[in-house]
Amino acid sequence: MENLRTNVFEENEKLRKQLEYEIKKRGEWQEKYRELEKKFKEIEAKLNQFLNANTPSSAFPLHLKPTFHVRPEKGTNPRGKPIGSYGATKEKPRNIDEKINVKLDKTIIEKYNGKLKIKNIKKLIYEIPKFDVKIIEFTFEAGYIGRKLVELAVHPSLPKYGMIGPNLQSFLVELKHNFAGSYEKLSNFLESLTGISFSAKAMNDSLDRTAEILKPSYKKLEESMRKKKMINSDETC
Repeated sequence: MENLRTNVFEENEKLRKQLEYEIKKRGEWQEKYRELEKKFKEIEAKLNQFLNANTPSSAFPLHLKPTFHVRPEKGTNPRGKPIGSYGATKEKPRNIDEKINVKLDKTIIEKYNGKLKIKNIKKLIYEIPKFDVKIIEFTFEAGYIGRKLVELAVHPSLPKYGMIGPNLQSFLVELKHNFAGSYEKLSNFLESLTGISFSAKAMNDSLDRTAEILKPSYKKLEESMRKKKMINSDETC
């Protein structure tokens, strides 16, 4: 009986020590959790200073950039839109410039011995017409006093200097601005597109003149922006 009582006391003492150990460890883990939670909030606050809703995607580190358009596994692709249907964001055009009827060859129809059922499917194709450079000959009057040229007749399509018209100037400006190629590449592209090319200097001069024409408008816009109380900048470029 005495031995049984001793064993019970020893077992209780052992369980008490285990309980004290567990309580101690639990307190240590809770303290560690609070420290980690505090550090996490500090790091989160610092990250929000640099990476937030106003941060452009170009400023994100490569490993943090979201991945879009992940292709599904082979055989799991959902059924596509019917032939000729419009995209989710593509509105149906109001005007159709040209309509072409494409018919099956008679030999194909005869091959099925009258069993072939014919249906018409409509599909819209966006195409650019052949790009040609139009050459215009202007005959304009010039007024002289003696040998001094004092007046010239003007026309909206007649540039003051050079041989590149205003529409072609605008086209070259868009190419130069959006593709940022050299004038030599710009000349080669124009020749491939139209069969006509200009020297790099001719195009450079043309774009410089365009800049001079637009300079007053730019200055006016610049002055109006300085008077604004708030200017929203775009950092995505």
